[in-house]
Amino acid sequence: MVQSVIFCIFILSALEVSANNTTNLCNSFSTCGECIRSPYCAWCSEEGADNAPRCFKPNLHLPYIAELCSEDQVYFPAGTISWDDSSTGQLSPQIINLQLRVNEPLYFVIHFDKAANDTDISIVLNDNSSPYLSVEYISKCLGSYVETNVYCTNSIVLEASRHLHFNVKVELTKCPNGYKERYQKFQIFSENSTKSVDVNVETFCTCPCENPGFLVTVVNKGRHSSQMVYASL
Repeated sequence: MVQSVIFCIFILSALEVSANNTTNLCNSFSTCGECIRSPYCAWCSEEGADNAPRCFKPNLHLPYIAELCSEDQVYFPAGTISWDDSSTGQLSPQIINLQLRVNEPLYFVIHFDKAANDTDISIVLNDNSSPYLSVEYISKCLGSYVETNVYCTNSIVLEASRHLHFNVKVELTKCPNGYKERYQKFQIFSENSTKSVDVNVETFCTCPCENPGFLVTVVNKGRHSSQMVYASL
């Protein structure tokens, strides 16, 4: 019983240390771009009171995401995924759209419709993604998931369904060098199919206020005006 209590205390202490490390890491960043390039960090667009850090780890369990920042001033982009269900070939969906932060992967499923007369085939998925992205394929073989891009060739398994499924993991491992490269695009394909899956990726590596053409509202003696900000590309 004592050992169990000690073990639980150790786990809670480890979680607390991890949370504190993330908080300290977020607080160390002084620009919005640096802040959102670190996982789980959020940026406050308004000046903090009492020199409070503008980059912080948000508390998602509270009614308010931050105690020292207005909620509408918090920039905390989250990864999203959408797709087009239409398909003209064996691979589907045809188009997948991702929004990614660094080291926060997203997962989706690709379907391969095999021909009725295919009873013993091997499916290999490949892609032409950039060095900024990591793409992994996980297939279900004989009832268990295996980390491989080769679907099992057991004819009994393949005859059981015309639809073969691949779980795909896409992760942004580092940010592109330039602003123009914030949009990435690659294809997932197989030699068994003449069609490919187009994957469009928007990377969250800069903040809106750092982008070219961003409008800043300036208050001057009670009068509002807008200034255009030009960032380097």
